Formats: sequence, C-alpha cells, structure tokens
Amino acid sequence: MNETQRRFLRRLRDAQPGGLRRSSVPITCAGLVNALRTCGAVEDGPAPCGRGVVLSITDPAAFLRYVGSHCPQGLEVDINSITDRANAVYQLADAKAIKQGSVQGIFVRSTKPGVVIQSTDGAASVDVCQTTNRGGGAGIQLSSAITWKFDGDIVVIENAETFWKHELVFPDVDIAIFASGGMSGRLITWLSAPEMAQCPITHWGDYDPYGVCEYLRLVRACGDRVSVFAPIEVDELLPRFGKRTLVTKQSTYLDRLRSHGANSYVRRMTDLFDKHRRGLEQELLLLPSNQLRSPGVSESNVQPTQ
Repeated sequence: MNETQRRFLRRLRDAQPGGLRRSSVPITCAGLVNALRTCGAVEDGPAPCGRGVVLSITDPAAFLRYVGSHCPQGLEVDINSITDRANAVYQLADAKAIKQGSVQGIFVRSTKPGVVIQSTDGAASVDVCQTTNRGGGAGIQLSSAITWKFDGDIVVIENAETFWKHELVFPDVDIAIFASGGMSGRLITWLSAPEMAQCPITHWGDYDPYGVCEYLRLVRACGDRVSVFAPIEVDELLPRFGKRTLVTKQSTYLDRLRSHGANSYVRRMTDLFDKHRRGLEQELLLLPSNQLRSPGVSESNVQPTQ
C-alpha cells in the first residue's frame, strides 16, 4: 500500500458518517475500493444532500481489519521516519515499502596484488586481491555505520558473469564492483562521495537502452571521472549477435536517451538502436576476439539436403 492509498483511507475514515464523494476517489485507488467492497467494509449510496454519490463505511470492524492487515500500526504512519526494513514490516507489513534498507552489501573483486579498501575511520581494511584469490571476491557493507575509501581505478559491471570474470577484459583495473543489474542509490552515493573522488570509474553494462541510462546515472553523480567501455567492435557485433527485445521492450529508456544527444556515447548507441532495433548483451565480450571475428553461419556454408 502506497502513500496515496493511505491518504485516501484517512480521508474516507474522516469523512464519516456523511461519506466521501466518489469524485474524490483517486483513480489509482480503484482496486483498493473494490477490495473494501469485497470484504463488506464500504458501499456506494446517495449523498446526504441528495445530489451525487458518496462512498460510506458500512462495517467499521471490517474496515479496521482491512487497514490492520496493511498498516498494522494504523494509518497515521510517517513513511519518512522508517529507516530500515524491519520497521517497514512492523508498521506497513511490507519490507519493500521503503526504497532502501539501512544496509547494503556489495561484491568487489581484484586480481592486482596489494589492492586494499579501508574504512574511512581507519579501523578496518579489506585486502581485496587476497580475498579474490581465496574465495573469488569480497563483500563490503555500505551503511551509515561504516563507509569506505579507495584510491584507484574502478570498473562498475552490470551483470554477474562478466563481473566474476572481469580480469578477462580488465586485467589491469584495480577493483571491479558488481552493480547487480541496476546500481542502487546507495552505491552511487558511495562512488560520488569525497572519499572516492580520486577514483576514475569505467561503466561496463549491456549495450541496450537500460545499460546506457545506467551509465548516464553514474555520469550525473560523478562527472568527468566516468568513462564507458564500448570498443568500436560493438558496432559490428550488435547487428550480428544482438537481441531485439533489448530495444523493443525498453522503449521508455530509449525515449529518455533522446534528450541526451550531446553525449557522444549516447548518440552513438541510439543511432545503433534505431538502425538495427537490437541491443547487445555484454557477456559476448568475454569471448576471444578471433572467435568473434569468425564468419558464423552464411549461405555459402549451408548446403541443401540431398
């Protein structure tokens, strides 16, 4: 249940016994009204003045049961005061009612000896290369209780397989960070913090509208420190190995990109999307370049059945 729905329920409750005019019911609350009708809590009726239709609570106990199942602590909850998912469940019966919890874990990797991330207070450090050699990577917590600092090259990688094999493409980068699809606001806040201001950042995502939008999010937060990994070969590989749904199902993101034509990378990619109506998944670039240059299937090497 979102804030618009909670506000509507408060107005409905406070409008009794006269009822709330149907014209005052938000369109987005139509499903909520149907649910209240189903459980017998409300019904439509004539306005007391005889003109128009009002929504009235006909069974207060049923109304309270419905509210309690969605807002265990009542409708007066202040969502801005909820800072963690435990309290989101306690007050709203929904851990995801708040955009982010109080903590987040992220995966990092490094294959360069001696690469260490330190807490800003100097009380903790993580030898990322050593941990990568032993267990494949390291995990650090981002929260108000602990922040981290680093001074070195960073690559932020969208997908899992490319992250866990980052050294095939970025053998010399200091640290690879797993974006886990879309970067969280907490991750972007950390990368843009003063403690990280000396770090050049490369974004490596899918070559589709969503991936390009993620790159722009990082540019907005970190400015000129951000570059993108998009070798010229992508222009040739995209029409050969691209997937149509990466464009056809991302029209909203593609529309967003059209207002950023001043960015040369955005302009290059939108031209490719418009021309080929395909996007390319980043995992392809893990393969050796000589394999990617192979001709593949063509009419000349497909023989008819005798």
